[in-house]
Amino acid sequence: MKQVVSALARQHHAVLAGLLVQLAAAHGQGTIVYQQFDIPTSNGWPVIGLPSNPYNLDMDGNGTTDFVFQSGQPGFAIFPQAGAAVLAAPAGSLDFNSYGLPLSAGQQIDSLTPVGAFWDFSANGSLLTSARNNGAIGLFTGQVAYLGVQFTRNADTHFGYLYLDVSFVGANAGNLLALAWDTRPNAAIVAGAVPEPSTFALLGLSGVALWLFKHKKRIG
Repeated sequence: MKQVVSALARQHHAVLAGLLVQLAAAHGQGTIVYQQFDIPTSNGWPVIGLPSNPYNLDMDGNGTTDFVFQSGQPGFAIFPQAGAAVLAAPAGSLDFNSYGLPLSAGQQIDSLTPVGAFWDFSANGSLLTSARNNGAIGLFTGQVAYLGVQFTRNADTHFGYLYLDVSFVGANAGNLLALAWDTRPNAAIVAGAVPEPSTFALLGLSGVALWLFKHKKRIG
């Protein structure tokens, strides 16, 4: 009987150790800020970026605008403000504009080269869609994808992403579904990354670890 109890104690000790290791590792991952958006629509179209309603985006909520979305007849564009940049394709032959680069989930953002602003006939910005001489063009046209960004917070560079719905072909408009950024300066982040685990998961894991620890003491 003592051998059985001892074996159970060793098993519980191993499980407890494993859980505590997971808890410690998980605690170090809680550096991503994630925010979902519910942008209102007008007649089924997203309001964001309409000429009468440019959308100012403050990534970290510190009162400073990091990006401005604006839309109109020429296209739907994002304009990085001072200290901010977007991931964009180099200026090409299609209307000589630079287009926002759509990313798939899991693509690393900090390893790509961010650019500041590009000339696009109207202002310094990076186009997401365009309806100029060549019709409905732009790399984000008809897509729901991630846009890699960087911005400055307290003089430090932070990487993040914007999750954009630009499936309104021909409307030169889009919708901001979510954003995320890492609170650690210059830290790596991938498109689609979210905080993991959640606070509740951490609390649950620590509760299980505490129960196992007490249970082990009773068995011992």
